[in-house]
Amino acid sequence: MTRVALVTGATRGIGLEVARGLLSAGLRVLVAGRDLDTAAAVTEELLEDLRADGSAGADASSWRARPVHLDVADPAGIDRLARDLAAEGT
Repeated sequence: MTRVALVTGATRGIGLEVARGLLSAGLRVLVAGRDLDTAAAVTEELLEDLRADGSAGADASSWRARPVHLDVADPAGIDRLARDLAAEGT
């Protein structure tokens, strides 16, 4: 079973480093941020780092990291993300 981590605050600082470490450890990472464009840019950076390091799976057809919109101060948004992830089996 593949492990998936949802990392809040993953677009900078400690959250970014946590996301990087989890990816390096082989987990799939959902890069959560209030701004989806920023989360997408950070996700691409993380994947580029994996490719540069020669990490296995960085170019695999199944996703290793992907951006998700999440504002942890918005309960409805949290519920929506949880439902969406459950519906897709993530």
